[in-house]
Amino acid sequence: MAFLLLHICHASPPSVNQLLGVVHHHAIVTLRAVAPLHSIPMSTSGPTFRVLPGLPGEGAPPVQFSATGQGTHREGFVVEFSPTDAESWVGNFQPGLSAYSEAMLHPSGRSVLVISGGQLYQVDPDTRGLLSTFGGIISDCIKDPSGSLLVFSDGIRSWALDSSGLRWQTERISWDGIRALSISRGSVTGEAYDPIKNAWTPFQVDLASGRISGGSYPEYSILPKT
Repeated sequence: MAFLLLHICHASPPSVNQLLGVVHHHAIVTLRAVAPLHSIPMSTSGPTFRVLPGLPGEGAPPVQFSATGQGTHREGFVVEFSPTDAESWVGNFQPGLSAYSEAMLHPSGRSVLVISGGQLYQVDPDTRGLLSTFGGIISDCIKDPSGSLLVFSDGIRSWALDSSGLRWQTERISWDGIRALSISRGSVTGEAYDPIKNAWTPFQVDLASGRISGGSYPEYSILPKT
């Protein structure tokens, strides 16, 4: 799969330009950079877009997006873009492995982030180009009150994205399941599922560094932290 998030949305860190594997359930999700995360200047008038209920029956063919190069013959998550200096167009985004889909502005205000079934696509609405892809099993996303930082989760760890790109990626927080994400007082808080106790365990992530405290996975992990 390829690389790269509040309005409340319903999915040691390496460089974003490195290959990495994430084991979740019995599937291995590979994240790799199509291009480096783009640092785009802040804009007060970004592109507009809207989610469509399906592919339009008329007009120009949709632009196809797939993290794997497969599935472009079928309908995915459909978004219409209205760039500031170009004609409107429709993108058809193939899904990943979760049930979460959403579209939102990148914190820079210039590109658009489309999450289709847990797979994130960073798109330039003006050129219709794919800047990067990320994830595959993203299941949740929040933003800070200023809208300058997006935090998203795939159920086992979290990431933070700002106008310059990826700020941090946490170590593993949960065995399988993260809920109740929120941002306040310089921290991300939430709950991680503990299958041993069959309970939800609180955790906290420092917004500046991505350091975690609490959670369910570190309590039982016997592997050295990296």
